[in-house]
Amino acid sequence: MNSTLSDKNLKKLPRPVRKKAAVTPKIMHFGPGAFFRSFVASLINEVNQKDVEQWGIIAVSLNSEDTSINSRPRLNI
Repeated sequence: MNSTLSDKNLKKLPRPVRKKAAVTPKIMHFGPGAFFRSFVASLINEVNQKDVEQWGIIAVSLNSEDTSINSRPRLNI
């Protein structure tokens, strides 16, 4: 049994369709590690349960070597 999902088979999978975002993203966080997920994201989730205004989070991870290399010119590194 082949456990690798090929690009061809991946494209056959159904994609979720959402006409409107469930929550408007208002926070962008770079480096969503364990601390962020366990503390910050859970705190925002708790506040969202109580508050009328919902805050969404966009989590950005720059762990890919290609992303890091491509970002260097913009960051003057």
